[in-house]
Amino acid sequence: MPSIMELLFGSSYDPEQICHKLELLADDPASKKTVEKCLQRLKRGISGEDASLFIGALSQPHRLEALIRVVYNQDGEVKRMASDIFTLVIQRSELARRAINKRLIDLMISGYTTRHDLAVYCGQIIRELFHYQELSVCLTQPFFFIILLKSMGSDSFDAASDAFETMSVLVFL
Repeated sequence: MPSIMELLFGSSYDPEQICHKLELLADDPASKKTVEKCLQRLKRGISGEDASLFIGALSQPHRLEALIRVVYNQDGEVKRMASDIFTLVIQRSELARRAINKRLIDLMISGYTTRHDLAVYCGQIIRELFHYQELSVCLTQPFFFIILLKSMGSDSFDAASDAFETMSVLVFL
């Protein structure tokens, strides 16, 4: 009898299949358990012997966007895992860094402006992007400073402290 992992991911644990499943379920809060299993498998794959396959599968704009959609639509630890995976992929793949586009940056910035519960997760990713000159240029525009300053005055402690942390990273670049 096949295990639950084999039923969910197939016997090969193919990174493409896992990423595809994640893309399909990222927006569905009712699929939290399956999304969480996808993320767990991706995280193990990124740090395993087939890391290059997993990182390659995730280094596409639509796959990176799926991770951001998980941050937006899932809750709790699932958001944290998605933002951790996003930052790991950015750290390890130049292809992924080149795949970051204006739409992805806008999605992350809107985490500060529209939903304060996303600030911590989007902030983690944004701070990672600052480490790469080609990406930090997109984030050093005056409007982003204004967003951070407004977020620092937020009623939400998490949003305010994350905005302060992001601003301090930005200032000391």
